[in-house]
Order: sequence, then C-alpha cells, then structure tokens
Amino acid sequence: MAAKGSLDGYDLSLKASASGKEIPDVAVDLVGKGDLEQIDLSKLSIDSLGGNVSGQVMANWAAPVNWQGDINLTNIQPGLQWPDAEGNISGTLLPRAL
Repeated sequence: MAAKGSLDGYDLSLKASASGKEIPDVAVDLVGKGDLEQIDLSKLSIDSLGGNVSGQVMANWAAPVNWQGDINLTNIQPGLQWPDAEGNISGTLLPRAL
C-alpha cells in the first residue's frame, strides 16, 4: 500500500492478496485519490474465483451522500469455492445514488 498527502487531498494505491480455507484466493489492485468529502477509485481490479471484477467507483459522503460506479464482472465462478453455487457470472453493474 502507498499513500501520499493529507486528509485534505491524498493519492493511494494498493496491491494485496489473501487466501484461506474459508475464503477464496483473492488479489486486489486499486488506485485512487480522495479528500475529506470523497474517494475516487480510478482503477479497481479484483481477481478471484477464476475471474475478475474491474472498474471505477466514486463515493462522496458530503451532503447529500452519493456514489457511482462502472463495474465489470468477468467469468466469476462461485462453484470453485462453494460447490453448490455452480455458475459463471459476467456482466456490468452501474450502481448510482446521486
């Protein structure tokens, strides 16, 4: 993880991974910036369950609270971790609260 700046304006990046018996292996890569009122992740990439979740998200907690995102799911296979949850999930999510 790397971060520069103060709470009034910062840049951040994170590359991390995790694994365990009860959780699927996961690798996270993100880049963003923010301040006391919002965070903007210009790069979000999560590799897990044989696939990838990628996109961009923004959350603003100044009144009124709002967020938006553009998130792509590609070949997420929950059955790799939970055999009863067969399937392959792909698609685009556009969450918004403006």
